[in-house]
Formats: sequence, structure tokens, C-alpha cells
Amino acid sequence: MSSDNGFYIETIHEKYHGKDPVFFDKSEFEWVKFLENDYEQIMKSLEPVFTVDFDELVVNPETHLQFPPKLWKGYAFYFNGIKFKKNLSRFPYIAQKLKSIPNLITATISVLEPGAALLPHNGSTNGVMRVHFPLKIPGTYPDCGMIIEGHEISWKQGEIIIFCDMKMHAVRNLTDERRYILLLDIVRTEYAHIKKKICVHTIARIITNIFLNIGRSIFKK
Repeated sequence: MSSDNGFYIETIHEKYHGKDPVFFDKSEFEWVKFLENDYEQIMKSLEPVFTVDFDELVVNPETHLQFPPKLWKGYAFYFNGIKFKKNLSRFPYIAQKLKSIPNLITATISVLEPGAALLPHNGSTNGVMRVHFPLKIPGTYPDCGMIIEGHEISWKQGEIIIFCDMKMHAVRNLTDERRYILLLDIVRTEYAHIKKKICVHTIARIITNIFLNIGRSIFKK
């Protein structure tokens, strides 16, 4: 089955042939300045997350994307439309910021431990824009950064990057400090009418990959 009108989602369509841009122009979105201009206050509001004794980071379930394993962690506020009310209530300032972003479905503080590398991978749909809002960045590419479709990216603290998650990308943090970004998934305006469908199918894809990864681990033993 081929995608209709350029829309693609892995659990329905066979192959992605989209001509989506690698990057989206962030000047087109009002919420970008809303976040960037308030970077210092956002950092202050999230201070507990950056301390060494913050023990609520959760290992990303898709560990098969990472080498070494278990060094990719997160603290979720939203996950494909599901709200983590406890986390939102603990950080009310960022909760208010996120609430104002149209079509937001995922928001998490994504943490790469020292020495972590995410293998080349892509998302499950071109129906969302993947947003990186760099919070604490301990280095520049090639030690710490991302490569996507041949573009070598060094994150800059407080400067948002928006890209198409269907484009193959790899991420690394080879420094001796943690890397923190606020990772957002925002449904593109043209697909907002199927936002729930996108959430459901993305969750299904992640669950399937988790079980496949468990199966791989069992049969390797």
C-alpha cells in the first residue's frame, strides 16, 4: 500500500517515498520564540533534572537503537498524546510552556549519557516534526551532535532545530558529561485532523519493536 497525499506511517504503508524537507523553517512557528526567548527561565525551572541525584530518568525502551545499551534515558511529560500528570505537576513552569504548543503529542527531556551513540535510525511517520531544544550540551560534532542526511549538526544551547523524523539520523555524545535536550514531536498542521491515528500507530510501532528486541535477546542466548 502506498501513502496518500504524501502522508506516510510505518504500520500502514509499505515504503516511505516522501519528499519532505530534512529541516523545517523555525521562523514559521510562533512557539519557537516562545521557548527560545525564555531559555534561561526554563533552565532554572528544570534545575532538579540536571542534578546527579535526580533518579527518575527512565531508560528508553528502544535500546536496540543504541550502543552501548541503556545510556539513552528520558523524563517524559507527554508521550504520543499520553500525559504524565505527575511529571507535569512537578514542573509547572514547563507544563505551561508545553500547553501552549499546538498539536504537541510528545515532550520529554532526552538524556544521552557519556559515551552513548544512537545508531542510524528514523521515526515511524512523516506526520510529525521532530524538535530538539538543546538544554545542556557538553560538546560539538563529532564528539557531541547529530548527522542527518549528510548534515553534521552541533546543538547550540537554547537554539531549536526542527527536522523530519523520517530522515535517517544518528546521534552521539562521546564527551564525559551528560547531554540534555527537550525533545518534542509536533503533528504537522496538514495532518492535525488525524492526530489520534498518528499517536496510536506510533505507539503500536514502538511496542512491536520492543517485543522484537526482547525476542532477539532471547534467541541470542
